[in-house]
Amino acid sequence: MSGVKIAGVFVALSVGVSGCTTDTASTPDEEIEAASSDIDIAAMPTCNSVASFHAAWVPYYNGTQSTVDCTMVRGYNSSAVRQLQRSLNLCYHEQVAENGSFDEATQTALRRAQRQAGTTPNGQYGRETRKVMLHEATTSGRCIHVP
Repeated sequence: MSGVKIAGVFVALSVGVSGCTTDTASTPDEEIEAASSDIDIAAMPTCNSVASFHAAWVPYYNGTQSTVDCTMVRGYNSSAVRQLQRSLNLCYHEQVAENGSFDEATQTALRRAQRQAGTTPNGQYGRETRKVMLHEATTSGRCIHVP
């Protein structure tokens, strides 16, 4: 169970995922954002591979229900994270190590890209971020948007 403070009142949320917490020092808007991000992250699989999707290389979940609707957060390690880092470097002129580790530098670079793309800069990769950010094209080293 996690909660959110709205106008000084603590509201409990049943999330169905253990370990969901909020930061008591956060503003109410940040707490609502954190709680909804936890719910979104829990509902989608973790990106663990890379796929060609609408002529771009994107993080991908390769499993029984394979999908590009997958998530990554700080602490994850995979080829999907490496592709995110590559797109951040190529398309947003970041300089993060392309090592497949979703570390603090990757999270900070993703937040800058999210701001530039016009979405909530929460430092988490998911469906909304995939749709608004630029990704490395499968040909020509360009950067493109995908649906």
